[in-house]
Amino acid sequence: MKLLKQSLAKTKPFMYASIIALVPFFARSGSAQSASAEPTLWGIYGAHNRHDCPVNNRETAKEVIALSQMDLKPVMDKYGVTAVVDQYHSGLEHTLLWVVETKEPHKLEEFTIELGVARWNDLKFVPERTFADVIADITALHGLEDFKPIIESAPLSAKSSSAESASIQPTLWGIYGAHNRHDCPVNNRETAKEVIALSQMDLEPVMEKYDVTAVVDQYHSGLEHTLLWVVQTKEPHKLEEFTIDLGVARWNDLKFVPERTFADVITDVRALHGLEDWTPEAVTENNQ
Repeated sequence: MKLLKQSLAKTKPFMYASIIALVPFFARSGSAQSASAEPTLWGIYGAHNRHDCPVNNRETAKEVIALSQMDLKPVMDKYGVTAVVDQYHSGLEHTLLWVVETKEPHKLEEFTIELGVARWNDLKFVPERTFADVIADITALHGLEDFKPIIESAPLSAKSSSAESASIQPTLWGIYGAHNRHDCPVNNRETAKEVIALSQMDLEPVMEKYDVTAVVDQYHSGLEHTLLWVVQTKEPHKLEEFTIDLGVARWNDLKFVPERTFADVITDVRALHGLEDWTPEAVTENNQ
């Protein structure tokens, strides 16, 4: 026993030296791994109550205006965020969705805390894919590389050519979908066929039929079984018929939410709270 203790005592300095020598190696390899990692698409989903909403709360409004004028690059670099792709906000649902590309999604919590978004939102981080990525995945998953959908052209509605419809300005709306895992195109071959067929459709006739002027963005999460399509439309009450005609309503519970860009939110809250001439202190200091 005495010999064993002496032996361990002699090897301890060597063991500690080895551990100390390995620390920089792991730090370097972690850094190199982070540098070489490909950024992936993530959704930052926020929800807040009406009292904290920048539309109603002057202090939150100041925070959001200050955020809009920040140079985000240092904070993005700090937490491995390579791009902020989209920023959508709903003043009625009190929700937001920021779509970002990041190399280190586990740092999104710290990213949103430092930006202040976590102060007035309950947040969740969802891996996202574009609609094009979903099509590529489900085509391979279900062996549908040779599948040729039969696509029928939808007849144009007589209403779409009316002068009243032509004079209306399109507005931004979010089509939020949620489905169970059994109906998900990742798991369901028939749904996969429908989605592949949809991806190859000429949407223009259906869009004209229901006064949808643009499909701005299409994001899907295969883990949350959710989707968000952002569209511009002249007649949002027709979105229900639009999604039924496209088949999206068959495998999703849907809701339609008026959306605004982050830039529009800033314009609105400045006017609402009389902050047209207000400049955040941080921005003033940086410009001196």
